[in-house]
Amino acid sequence: MKAGERIVRAAIYPGIGIARVGNSPDEFFIGAEAPGMLPGMKDGVVDEQFRYKDKKNRVKRQAARFRIYGFDASGKVVKELTLDDKEVKITWSVHVANIKANWYQFNNAMDLPIEIAMDAVQRNNKIFGTDRQQLLIDPGAHSISGKDKKGAELVGQFLDHDVPLGELRTDEKGRLIFLGGFGYSSSPVYANDISNFSNNNYWHDDVSDGPVKARVWIKGVEVETESAWVVVAPPKFAPGIAPITPLYNLGLETWGVPPPQRPSFAEDIFPIFERLSLMQWLSDNQDMVHGWKARLDFMNPEFLARLADNTPKNAAFRKRLFRRFRNPNYAVYEPDKLPVILGDGIDYPNNPRSMFAVLPGQYQVLKDWSNGNFNNKGWRREVHRKPKPLEEYPLQEQPAAMDRAALEPCLGGPFHPGIEVTWPMRQKRLYSGLFRIKAAAGLTNQDYGPLLTPEMAMSERGPLSASGPGDITRWMGLPWQSDAASCQDVYVPIDFPLPVWWPVVLPINVLTEYAYTQIMNPKLVADQREKFFGWRRDWTRGVGDVGYHAEGGYTEAMIHMVQDWKSLGFVVERKGPTDRGAKELPDSLFVETERQELDA
Repeated sequence: MKAGERIVRAAIYPGIGIARVGNSPDEFFIGAEAPGMLPGMKDGVVDEQFRYKDKKNRVKRQAARFRIYGFDASGKVVKELTLDDKEVKITWSVHVANIKANWYQFNNAMDLPIEIAMDAVQRNNKIFGTDRQQLLIDPGAHSISGKDKKGAELVGQFLDHDVPLGELRTDEKGRLIFLGGFGYSSSPVYANDISNFSNNNYWHDDVSDGPVKARVWIKGVEVETESAWVVVAPPKFAPGIAPITPLYNLGLETWGVPPPQRPSFAEDIFPIFERLSLMQWLSDNQDMVHGWKARLDFMNPEFLARLADNTPKNAAFRKRLFRRFRNPNYAVYEPDKLPVILGDGIDYPNNPRSMFAVLPGQYQVLKDWSNGNFNNKGWRREVHRKPKPLEEYPLQEQPAAMDRAALEPCLGGPFHPGIEVTWPMRQKRLYSGLFRIKAAAGLTNQDYGPLLTPEMAMSERGPLSASGPGDITRWMGLPWQSDAASCQDVYVPIDFPLPVWWPVVLPINVLTEYAYTQIMNPKLVADQREKFFGWRRDWTRGVGDVGYHAEGGYTEAMIHMVQDWKSLGFVVERKGPTDRGAKELPDSLFVETERQELDA
């Protein structure tokens, strides 16, 4: 430590860490700690030997790792605090819970305009008074310290049945590693099948959330340390494809960070178009709009060159394309605009919010782009796509990089309710700072009576005023598998293309490994290989009749998804063919891997 660089405070990063469930009892991987870095990645390329499942085809859990950085009085990062420094002592404490069953039903986001926001009754509303405590899955706060330690399982109870929510570990430097649940959902009530996409009484799952705290001493003196939060979510089955509207961007906008006055093509503009294009690997409908050789194939080299051109001669092209995007003021119904994604108000056909728009800040960036107000200096796609590990970032940039890495893969909308988090994340009162959830003293155990109204939910003293363990995930579907099965292809009064929900987490149509082997087979003629390239199959094949939230055949799929989610495949990037027989096919393909076949 240099003279004058005295640590006066510390903070845990990322401010919001994301763990994901998996049914492997002992194998896991650590989630991204630097933007774009995937597990198994080296020099910007993922080792094709890396697997998201263990040798017995069980899904590995994604762990969230937390680090502590020390700051001086000016706010400058002095160093990362680890137990490699003999003058440093750290004790971690985590308190997660799952309180979905004791909360209110999800019907619609409660921050929507009053004409479409909906009241909600309590889940399990035939259980009263103190008996509702049996619906709280609360293992209590647990602590851990030291290097390479493994703590006890975090086990709570649901209707007197044990429910493990995860465990604490530390790494070789004493950083915290948090592992969530095993993806186990059930009902202790006999013959109580799932019947609703979001609200199923006497059911539980094992996602969770809660505060992450640390006590830090340097030379025996305790240093004030800002806490963080951990959210446990379902697996991300397309780990290498980020959403068009990431939770990271939503957090920036919610806290009031303005978009850049002169956007960067590489950092601000290109990702929007790239992510739209990458959804071709996850949905037939998106493939028709943005796929290989489609009219809006943004990654076509010629199209991409025009996207990056900020000269006046290209102005008409940019403005014409900008007009294709839906305005996030939601003033009018624009079903034929981009993105082709359903919105929070899907229950209200022809309402402007029944379709989803990019975030207001993203829309402003696109508007600046259309006017030629952007910087494309030094733009090269191959450089942009090569992420670097956290250790290669300057020390001052590492905390912000961790925040971005944790939240960029997560969805910042649409929220009906969502699959990782939902609409409260866009309310500023939820936060104490940028990417910092305002913490209550413990379990809030809030009870607003038999009916929660949007007015109550949005009030200054409402449930967003301070959060305790379980308060972020309580707004989600119960169990998560029923919502996952419900939100695949959605049939609405639009002939083409059918909009989608969250394919970057839950794919819809995929390129199978079998089709990929045929594409890569140089013995096949080019047109055969192209046929296999265009042959996509349902990601949920064999699970059941997956579809829209309606009374009908999709109920079977919701029931089956509780068990079958762990058999589904992960969509990962693979090299395309390079031989002359298929030279026109893309040089990079996203392929469904590690699937266990179900009865299709």
